[in-house]
Amino acid sequence: MTALTRRIKLAYGMGQVAESTTSMGFNSFLFLYFNQVLGLSGTHCGLAIFIAQAFDAITDPLAGSLSDSLKSRLGRRHPFMYASALPLAVFFFLMFVPPSGIGQIGLFLWLMIFAVLTRSALTLFHVPHLALGSELSNDYLERTSVFAYRMAMGTIAGVVVSVLGYIVFLPNTLEFPRGQLNPAGYPPLALFCSAVILIGIICASWGTRSVIPNLPKASGDSEPFSLMRMVREFVEVWGNVSFRAIFVGALIFFLYMGFSGTIMPLMTTFFWGFGSTQLALMALPMGLGFTLGAGLVRPVQERFDKRNTMIIGSLISAIIMVCPIILRLLGAFPENGDPLLLPLVFLFMVVGSTIGGVVGISVFSMMSDIVREHEYLTGKRRDGIFFAANSFSQKINSGLGNAMAGILIDLIRFPVNSNPDTIAPDIVSRLGILYISIASLNLAAAFCLCFYKITRHRHDEIMAALEAKRQ
Repeated sequence: MTALTRRIKLAYGMGQVAESTTSMGFNSFLFLYFNQVLGLSGTHCGLAIFIAQAFDAITDPLAGSLSDSLKSRLGRRHPFMYASALPLAVFFFLMFVPPSGIGQIGLFLWLMIFAVLTRSALTLFHVPHLALGSELSNDYLERTSVFAYRMAMGTIAGVVVSVLGYIVFLPNTLEFPRGQLNPAGYPPLALFCSAVILIGIICASWGTRSVIPNLPKASGDSEPFSLMRMVREFVEVWGNVSFRAIFVGALIFFLYMGFSGTIMPLMTTFFWGFGSTQLALMALPMGLGFTLGAGLVRPVQERFDKRNTMIIGSLISAIIMVCPIILRLLGAFPENGDPLLLPLVFLFMVVGSTIGGVVGISVFSMMSDIVREHEYLTGKRRDGIFFAANSFSQKINSGLGNAMAGILIDLIRFPVNSNPDTIAPDIVSRLGILYISIASLNLAAAFCLCFYKITRHRHDEIMAALEAKRQ
């Protein structure tokens, strides 16, 4: 395979612009909008998002298996990427514009239906795009570089969408001192995000078309697609010890991430007392951290093994991210309104996000290494099904985390349509304790990664054997 140019890596990274924008909508705006602005209960919000994530997770292996075996002049991955662009943009917009006066059940059904449609359209792009990244290079560190570009560009997109979202579409006003509670800002914000999604997918698909002739092809004697074939493929990849370590670890980690993504807008609004301007600024340290992580991951992996990077990094990142909350509950952190509060929160976020960026990129790079080991052991190239299975673990448990967050928010009696200035302090404290408790799941996720077996030496042996077999 020819050496990758920066242009190809940038074009590939544009795909993450679309994914990050979609994720930003789900994680930063959707729950807050339906729960605190439209008045849908936390349980109903969490359940609707969980159903969408669960449906999405089930379709991931389907997309992976189909794209592994597709034969077309556009290759295996690109037809799915092109097909996802317009439906994803349209469904995302419609999700944020429910009709008025439809009540709790109507809001729940609207959120559930369009969340399902949005996540399903994203699957058409997400799994083939991940598999494409794995196929772009056979080099141990070059694949890390490919996914680093993906992370960096997705992070930049997330920062831009967040900053513009809060400053342009949800600004603080006299009527809404915390602009994120203004219902009028969400439809135009959704329209803007839909345009970004559409542009990102088209750029990624068109910009990587030149590599199609060099990508692995579906074998000529491939079994026709069927659900039984997909099940057999999943059972086949489950036999890999390193895959099981990543899969189970990801199940636990993304349960925490789903919970964190749902509850974080409530934390920033009520626990820290930030308005929309401060929320917009909060995207900057996360963006800076993930971008630094994307730049550091290859040098770190040149010195340390990927597995050790993952285990240590995930633990340190989780601890750093909950430190400000623990210190606040102990009375050792600035109170809301203190000029030191925002800079200190920023500092913790930059450090935690930098390490988190290294960890996030390492996951995808390690999955690519597992694909090569599987090819060496079985003679079959299964990029799509491997990444689909990993995506399944991400989405099903992220959805469970969303649902769990909604239920737990109701259990601590966190009110809907709340005023951050008058909400009871003990309720806000319970919110912080809830977040810290769920973050402890990262200990179990790190333990699972101890069973990952592919070292750099093992990878080099595999690639040498594969090359000898091809020759």
